[in-house]
Amino acid sequence: MPHFIVSVFALTLLIGCSNADNPSTSATDCDDSALASGIIVREFTDTTYNEPVIFSDMSRATIRVFAVQGVDGPSTDLSSQHIEGSFELPLSFCVLGETTSLMFNSQGEYRISAKLEQVKDAHTIGDLISETITVIEPPMTDVRLTVSGLESCDAPHAGGFCL
Repeated sequence: MPHFIVSVFALTLLIGCSNADNPSTSATDCDDSALASGIIVREFTDTTYNEPVIFSDMSRATIRVFAVQGVDGPSTDLSSQHIEGSFELPLSFCVLGETTSLMFNSQGEYRISAKLEQVKDAHTIGDLISETITVIEPPMTDVRLTVSGLESCDAPHAGGFCL
């Protein structure tokens, strides 16, 4: 029985730090080859959906690192991590990518965002998203991404992003 528990824990680490481009990435691989790694935590405010949210085997978390050129310039996706299935917060992430190709002049910046869907590819009230801009300088560890719940736009205190 103890071997089973250790095996389940090791499998959880592998799934929690998997990457769409390299699904076998583990938490120990994250340090040397990550554009960004850290945790996702939930924020509760008067203008967010604050009810419990359950992420089942139909759920998906997407963490995306992208580059933005200028104030209102276009963005370019650099890399992303998709975690599918049941998970809980705080959620660890590790977005892998090639740091040697990252070069910007003073007009650009790198950003990271997260979207946690209760049902993948379907936007529902209670999905969690990062509503604020998080600027990073890859490679970066210990990133803390804050997500909040999407609420109904008809809610009495609706604010921020809503459906």
